[in-house]
Amino acid sequence: MAPTGKYKFISGKASGYWGNNIRCRIESEAVTDKVLSLNYDKLMAMGLPIAVWREASSVLPDAVLCSCFKDTSKQPDIPCAQCYGTGHIPGYIKFGTRNYWAEATAAGWTLNNVVLDATNRPKMLVLASGATTGTAISPNITISVTGKLAAWEARADAFTRDQGAASSITVEASKDGGTTWFALTALEAQAPTTQLRFKVTFTRVAATNKSPVFQIVRARFPTMLDTMRNEVQEPVIRVLPTWNVEFEQRNAYGTSIQQPNQAFWTLPLYFFDETIVENTPAVRLEDDVFVEDRYGGSVGTRYPIKEFKYSDTFGRFTRQEFSARRAAGERGSSIIGEIYMRVW
Repeated sequence: MAPTGKYKFISGKASGYWGNNIRCRIESEAVTDKVLSLNYDKLMAMGLPIAVWREASSVLPDAVLCSCFKDTSKQPDIPCAQCYGTGHIPGYIKFGTRNYWAEATAAGWTLNNVVLDATNRPKMLVLASGATTGTAISPNITISVTGKLAAWEARADAFTRDQGAASSITVEASKDGGTTWFALTALEAQAPTTQLRFKVTFTRVAATNKSPVFQIVRARFPTMLDTMRNEVQEPVIRVLPTWNVEFEQRNAYGTSIQQPNQAFWTLPLYFFDETIVENTPAVRLEDDVFVEDRYGGSVGTRYPIKEFKYSDTFGRFTRQEFSARRAAGERGSSIIGEIYMRVW
């Protein structure tokens, strides 16, 4: 029975729950599982696919501090291609993928006519003074393809400073410790299984030309796909938008209709990636995340997310909600827009 003290405010004719333990009723009827099941059915029926990126420092227990991080201001460099302004390499990890990388400051590079330039932040690999050609070979990286569900992807952040007029830079990969090399675009065809190594080749016409620059090379493959509907052959989660909210605002130019950022909800992340342990912090989307639409005419549109809400009403995590705003800029541009648009 409920405590008699409530009858000070409620008629004694309304006794409430008649059982001995209302909590037992909730548990015996599996109310929490019913809530999760209903949420799952809604996402299965109408959920929209989105890709998710999380900051490396929240995913990797030993994320390396980037060389762009300034000891004086305790801040990273926002335009940095090695950490994308997060302060930790490799910046962001795409949810549902296994990642390998080699940054310019990693230990074990074999350098031939190439040096680590510490003049600017982040530190980068460049040709040695007076050299017109040079190579940098990364340490051998042990890999595992267990659970690989789709093709390899790879990208190198390396560039020339004269638009290639008198210099060039190429990045290749090897699956046999450096005996043979192939282009990054051939990574899936070459199908490495146990090891991976990268080689960067620098050239310039004359020693007076500016050296090409290497920052980082990344490779990854999916370990999960569209587990809920199996429609999108890439790692995504499913979300549903909530109601649109509009309000009228009076300003110097008259009255206008304002609409806050769009809100979405989804299930705990272990519904999409079963390797995530239930009721741990890893099941939540938090402030280290941005997302990308993978449906309809808005494919490729990216959104930093904020205003997180979590439901642990029954002592178990059953639902999460967030709002999103569209990121400004051009996809892949290193000049225009927010850092989210540059992340690979």
